[in-house]
Parts: sequence; structure tokens; C-alpha cells
Amino acid sequence: MSSLQFSRPESLDDARVILSRKPDATFVAGGQWLVPKLKSGEIQSKQIVSLDQISELRGISFEAGRVHIGASETHRTISTSPIVQEHAPILAEIAAQIGDPATRNRGTIGGALGSEPRRSDYSGPLSALDASLVTTTRTRAASELFTTERSARFQPGEILINISIALPTWGRFEKIPHTAANYADVAVFICQTADGAWRVMAMLHDHAPQRIVNIEDQLLAGTQQDALDWSNALATLSPFDASRIRTLFNRAHEGRTGLI
Repeated sequence: MSSLQFSRPESLDDARVILSRKPDATFVAGGQWLVPKLKSGEIQSKQIVSLDQISELRGISFEAGRVHIGASETHRTISTSPIVQEHAPILAEIAAQIGDPATRNRGTIGGALGSEPRRSDYSGPLSALDASLVTTTRTRAASELFTTERSARFQPGEILINISIALPTWGRFEKIPHTAANYADVAVFICQTADGAWRVMAMLHDHAPQRIVNIEDQLLAGTQQDALDWSNALATLSPFDASRIRTLFNRAHEGRTGLI
């Protein structure tokens, strides 16, 4: 591994100055993925910029019916936040299941979305809950991040500031974790939005989350769980993956009890 230069700016303005001098700099938050990517050669930059001291990237608040989470907030902070637990408890539950204790204590939501977003347990829930990503250059739908090719997910020098999330009336998340890293190998997120619409998201490792509109429509029409027609809902998946998705959906749907 070649020698590196390490910087720790204390403001977004300081980070922009570093970027103007080193446009190929690599930004890190918790840095959980940094060493593996350096070893594999995926990161070629010699300038590493840690964002963990920038106050503008921290904070959790509830405003105008949405929860706002700073990009540098750790999974543990999200899972234990009184604001998240009160207004979006399903997110607290999801954050509490991510990785191992070391990952939850150091890993951040911004790092999860910036490094390997399709592997993130947040991918389906953020897509379903119409989350917005606020960066230094724009505001965009979180769902775009998961369907965009890696090279185009963020613009050069773009820094994620916070994530704004609409609140469901209730939600459930079920996953089969990867045996080594405990992220979701396959998962299902279901919820109902404030206007009564259903959202059903299927997540498979390293794939964009898939919204199952066929099942959403049947649920909205009042179809009971045991009468749902899955014949065309998961046609693009292998029979094995489709079976796992249905099992997790049934588990999530049976376990819904109010705002959870």
C-alpha cells in the first residue's frame, strides 16, 4: 500500500479548499470500507479526507413531518436517537441490525450510501419512504442513488450533507443477513405512507432495490395476505430468490402491529 496524505477538515469550507487543491481526493466518514478498498486497488487517490469533524454533517431533527439525519451520524446514534425512535422507529430498528458493534459504532449512514449503497440495509427503506439526499450541489431522490451506475452516483467533489425522510404510519423490515458482514443478503421492507399507499420493497445483495408494485396494488385493494397473487410479481428473479422474498414478506406482514 503506497503512502497517503490524510486531512481532517473542520468545516465544509475547509473541505472545499482541500478539494480545490486535490480534486481526486477520497472522502471518508466512518471509514469502515477504506482499508479493504485501498488493498484491492479500487481507491487510487493518495489524499484521504476524513469528514468526521465537520459539524454541518451531524445532527438529527424532526421538521415539517420529516426526519433529517446528518450524513456523519453513526448507525448506533441513529438507532438510539430519541427523535428517530419517536418519529421513525423502523429506522432505529434497521440501524440497530447493521453489521457488528464495531461497524455500528464507527460506520455512518453517509458512508453506507456513498460507498456501497446497494449493499446498504437502508436502500429499500429510503426508496420506499421518498427520502431525499441533500448534498453540497443539489437535492435528489435517494432512489436515484440505487439505480445509478457507480461512476455517476455522485459528482466529483459532491459531499452528502443530510438525508430527509418521510414518515410511514408503520413499517416492517425483515432480512436474511450475509453470514460474514451481517448486511442484508436478501431483505424485504413494507410500510404504509401517510396517505394510505402501500410500499413493498425487495432487496437482493448488490442489486438495486425492487419495488413490487403488483403486490402493493393488491394490498391497496384489500386483498388478504394468503390470497395475494404472486405469479407475475417476481418474474425477474430466480425461483430461489423469489421464494426467499415471499417468505420475508409474509414474516413482515404478519408482524405488523401499529407504528413500529
